Amino acid sequence: MKILLVNPPFRRMTGMADFYYPAGLASLAAVCKDLGHEVIVYDVDRSSKKQGSLSYGTEYYQMENYLKVINDSYNPLWIEIREFISRYNPDIVGIRAQTTTYISAAKTAENTKMANRNIKVIMGGPHPTIRPLQVLEDENVDFVVTGEGEITLRELLDDIKVNKNEYKSIPGLYYKVNGKIENTGIRKFVENADLLPLPDRASLKYLKNYSSEDLGVIMASRGCPFSCSYCFSMWGKKVRYRTVKNVLEEVKQVKKNYSTYQFSFKDDTFTLNKKWINEFCGELLSKNIKINWDCTTRADTLDDDLLRIMKKSGCNVIKLGVESGSKKILEDLKKGETMDEIRQTAKLLNKHNIYWSAYFIFGLPQETEKDIELTCDFMRELNPPYASIGPYKAFPNTNLFNQGVEMGILKEDMQREEYFKINPLDYYYKNPEKRTITINKEQFEKISEKVLGIFDSNNKRFYSLFRRGLARKDVYINNPLMLKSDFGKLISWMKK
Repeated sequence: MKILLVNPPFRRMTGMADFYYPAGLASLAAVCKDLGHEVIVYDVDRSSKKQGSLSYGTEYYQMENYLKVINDSYNPLWIEIREFISRYNPDIVGIRAQTTTYISAAKTAENTKMANRNIKVIMGGPHPTIRPLQVLEDENVDFVVTGEGEITLRELLDDIKVNKNEYKSIPGLYYKVNGKIENTGIRKFVENADLLPLPDRASLKYLKNYSSEDLGVIMASRGCPFSCSYCFSMWGKKVRYRTVKNVLEEVKQVKKNYSTYQFSFKDDTFTLNKKWINEFCGELLSKNIKINWDCTTRADTLDDDLLRIMKKSGCNVIKLGVESGSKKILEDLKKGETMDEIRQTAKLLNKHNIYWSAYFIFGLPQETEKDIELTCDFMRELNPPYASIGPYKAFPNTNLFNQGVEMGILKEDMQREEYFKINPLDYYYKNPEKRTITINKEQFEKISEKVLGIFDSNNKRFYSLFRRGLARKDVYINNPLMLKSDFGKLISWMKK
């Protein structure tokens, strides 16, 4: 069978920059190839090399164009998608949907059926996992795959290929029988993560439009044991690790095939298992695998010895979720780490001269103006080379979302037609002009402008820019084109 896996458009409609490749779809592409099917990963945002804006402070207002395109079925973007699907003429189209991209995914499904009503449409990802009934009520969607999709998709493709229609034996699936929605229960996670296929980057339709760094995204584990109130994880609380050997096979493969030198580990908390990290760093060193790598993690999982071996093995960037500088808000977020732990880790990172990023949230339902001021103060105290802050996005199936509903700020659900009318950053708000209990719209806009300005000034300091350039010097030496690319992005960003 011919299969098309689609990452629906989003950044092209908002004008924002897009980074990395859709690793989840590439993993599913590997499943399809293993079964002998022909497969393409169609990342719509990457059909052009044009780079979007890096000024995420203006993202909210750029969503106006998103809504215009979503509601214009004759927009060139949808015509492009229809024509692409018509030319490729797949038997099956699989579409990934996050909450913010759900309606774009739905429009992609609609255009798929306009191209050919006989194409079977499968939708998966975070939003279909938490709202499967809503997604499958769409006449243009035939199946919803929930949770971890590799095994469910494998079994579903086998069934479709021979036209068995025995979907009830496939866990993790929602489907229709005579217009009635049926589901098969929860699919258990794959315990041995080494059994998951390596992402098939070669299936990417616009492979040349990705940088070598874009293709360096790797997931070494799935799952997160923490209970942060704002976060929803599809992978469950038990962390399932790939072996170090398995991960290094992917590293070597990507380095050889795409000349990637800078890798990015997108695990929820990469340094959670210190034994695994020490083995990983040790193998990079003993096998003389020369790369740079970055990771996302928590402050309370780092220490002096770990940072020393991480840096020695090529770690040049660490991304920390700090979230807030208000003790009260940090406790409400149930991060399970203290401000003192974050302070101590910041000192260690600066001591080891490792470039690091701190990520914050503001505009939480219970947050006050004073809480936001404390966040700005804490950011200045930590002195990260780069700091990012963004307004809270409401995601269902999280404790913070439920608190927002109880406070009267958020509503439990949205009707499908509402997605066509509402800015994605306002999803689930009863009144987007009232994002917190204590701050009105006019105040919030003034606070937002001030906060974004403070963070922007931090990031544009000579100290910050110099630290970033120093952290990436080996990347530039190994691939001078990355220096040219980064310099172009810097000029564009500094003009904003």
